[in-house]
Amino acid sequence: MAFHTTSYDRHYHKSIDEQKMSASAREDTVDIWRHKRMYDKLLPLIASNTDAAWLTVGDGRYGTDARYLGKHGVNALPTDISETYLKPAKESGYIKDYSIQNAESLKFEDDSFDFVLCKEAYHHFPRPMIAVYEMLRVARTGVVLIEPNDHTLI
Repeated sequence: MAFHTTSYDRHYHKSIDEQKMSASAREDTVDIWRHKRMYDKLLPLIASNTDAAWLTVGDGRYGTDARYLGKHGVNALPTDISETYLKPAKESGYIKDYSIQNAESLKFEDDSFDFVLCKEAYHHFPRPMIAVYEMLRVARTGVVLIEPNDHTLI
């Protein structure tokens, strides 16, 4: 098979999405280690708020943020502006449910969740201050923003 055909198949074939989702569930990859370092900062907050309801915003990577919270006994609803990766994640049982939401116009009532988590998505929002306002509006207790830090820009 020609290189360009193989490359196309690996990047755009549906089974690749399934492979990526199953890779997200593994515990032994460098990518998971990188995410775990960020997620584990949430553990004290989770431990001191065991009955808290969480919303994850921009959780379009198969709802992996909500899945992490769920593994630690937390009720979390993943959201993203697109269901491209959330729908197959739900259909496969990777996540329980999801909601399609625009971070700049969340369709939830004020104080609907105890916490809102936005991990590595904030920098994608075209109007980030509106998105953070919306997260604060729907959170009763707090908002957790986790963003990448490019040390070459500092």
